[in-house]
Amino acid sequence: RRVHGEKIVVGVTDDGYVLKKKQLPELIEPVDQRVKTVQEFIAASKPGLEVVVEAMPDGFGPSIREPDLNCIVVSKETLPGGHAVSAKRLELGLCGLDIEVIDFVQDNNGDAMETTLDNVMEMKVSSSNMRKQLLGGRLRPPRVPELSHEFDGMTIIGLTGGMASGKTQLSRKIQTLATKLDKNRVEIIDCDALGHLAYEPGTQCFQKIVNVFGDKVLVKPKNGQKDLIDRKLLGELVFQNSEKLNNLTSIVWPEIERLFKDRILEAKKRDVKIVVLDAAILLEANWDRCCNEVWVCVISEKEAIERVKERNPNLSEDHVRQRLANQMSNSQRVAMASVVFCTQWSHDFTNMQVAK
Repeated sequence: RRVHGEKIVVGVTDDGYVLKKKQLPELIEPVDQRVKTVQEFIAASKPGLEVVVEAMPDGFGPSIREPDLNCIVVSKETLPGGHAVSAKRLELGLCGLDIEVIDFVQDNNGDAMETTLDNVMEMKVSSSNMRKQLLGGRLRPPRVPELSHEFDGMTIIGLTGGMASGKTQLSRKIQTLATKLDKNRVEIIDCDALGHLAYEPGTQCFQKIVNVFGDKVLVKPKNGQKDLIDRKLLGELVFQNSEKLNNLTSIVWPEIERLFKDRILEAKKRDVKIVVLDAAILLEANWDRCCNEVWVCVISEKEAIERVKERNPNLSEDHVRQRLANQMSNSQRVAMASVVFCTQWSHDFTNMQVAK
């Protein structure tokens, strides 16, 4: 924030590279909304003050264009940036700036959590803390799903996330908590496991895959039983081939949907009230149309790469990045989420999100 007399100039970080380095960037509002919020806040705080607020795609923004500025307000963290702005202005023939350093405002909420959550929360009031406090809370209201008459009286929650996002870990935590509360009211359906059933010999799905991709995708078990589909080989065939991938998903996804709908109806007969569909491809397969809520698990790309390489040391970082790039992005998932979780920090912090 740059202040001069009765004028304040504010640069708001643009939706670009700088934000990608922030924690939980998927929960950051679009820059237009943030600019509007700043304008409204200043107008309410001091009516009549001349205000200039604009998106800032770099580290300087309007501070090196406004000729009548003489002061810049910084924190201890951003003091080097203040010196850089003043030097850049001198370089451009403008006046240098007085630098006003202000202290952080203590975040009492973060202070309380600091002792129990392994430094997950910062001690200062910050946008990172605000985003972390959104985790596990409802961002959007429940909706009426398709076939709501068949699932009347039930709540269907779709749980999804990208590769190595901790979705499975989160599912276990939900199951543990649900068991403590009322084990008969909540059921988790593992759609990935249903996917394995869809590939089993003798099913229509199995035969359709063989018809489309040929006998080359089959492997003979050592125990002499019926041929099985080699899912690893099949995955290699469709990897980076959108036509073949679409052929496969058009066969498998409808079968998985049929299976999980059968499971939901079976659960309804047992008076189960809440069903969690644990599905990595929930949104890609458009299964969210069957859900009252969508719960999304996210982690940073850096964390995802580290987790995948820890499990599969032979995979190169470039290969992992490519696989992540081929998935729906975290931002796309969060845009459709009712609730967002992040397993990037301690188990205690994840547990707190689930308990919400």
